[in-house]
Amino acid sequence: MFKHTITAAALAVTGMAHAFVPQGGTWIISDELNGAPGRGFAIDVQNDTVVMQVYAYERNGQPTFYMATGHLGDNNIVDARLGRYEGGRYLGSGPQSGVERGSPGNVRIRFISGTQGFITLPGEPEKELKRFQFGYDNSPEALLGLWSAVYANTAGLIEHDPIELTRVTQGSSYSTGMAVSYNGLFACEQMIRGTDAGKTQCVKFRSSTSSDTVRSFVMTWSVNQGEGSWRFSNGSDEGAVYANRLTQGSGRITGIVRKVSVEAAPEQANNDAALRAALEALAASR
Repeated sequence: MFKHTITAAALAVTGMAHAFVPQGGTWIISDELNGAPGRGFAIDVQNDTVVMQVYAYERNGQPTFYMATGHLGDNNIVDARLGRYEGGRYLGSGPQSGVERGSPGNVRIRFISGTQGFITLPGEPEKELKRFQFGYDNSPEALLGLWSAVYANTAGLIEHDPIELTRVTQGSSYSTGMAVSYNGLFACEQMIRGTDAGKTQCVKFRSSTSSDTVRSFVMTWSVNQGEGSWRFSNGSDEGAVYANRLTQGSGRITGIVRKVSVEAAPEQANNDAALRAALEALAASR
């Protein structure tokens, strides 16, 4: 049922331009990803402040470290001084602060999405830069897990769906296979052929026994996040979709913290009792 419906439905989705923040993590220059250790970039954006760390090499082959801090403008461009650092703490050393030793010039990055951009380093032409995705591939297994999808329509109304993709089945000829929810109401494919190659297409079905679709999606997906656009099957409305993975296929949680109720160990209980007794004695003596 899924494989004949998902591609036709998702192909009807049109792209929407919306704001983005570059995804924090490891980035690489596209044409330097040749399997050997080389240059890399750690990029993080918080409240429009961009911090980029660069690990590279000197002319003599010695490794070196650079860092740039700048403001991400409304045009998604950052232009910042690239500082070179040395003299910091090494493995086994005591406290030691690194110091800046000059700068080769400014670095300029223009981001075109949350996972792709173009970087101009001092003395070099502009090159493509992208988020380095090393733990997931384009297989349907890479989509398994619990997702939270938020939809925004043109009227500004917000809807939310929890989506748990639990199993893999055969997909269309445009994909590597399909990840399907446990109730059969949601299915996603990572496209490797056609006009949407490199993107993820999803369809929400009205029921598990029908191929009738409620809405379809086309998303750019990276690691634990996805974003793109959606459309109702009847074409009556469309909008942006944002997806965040809450758990991996293994069940491992991807969030910041999870609170669990655990029974206190006997030693902790004894410590708590002793503390309460001491506080009560102190109060009685005042």
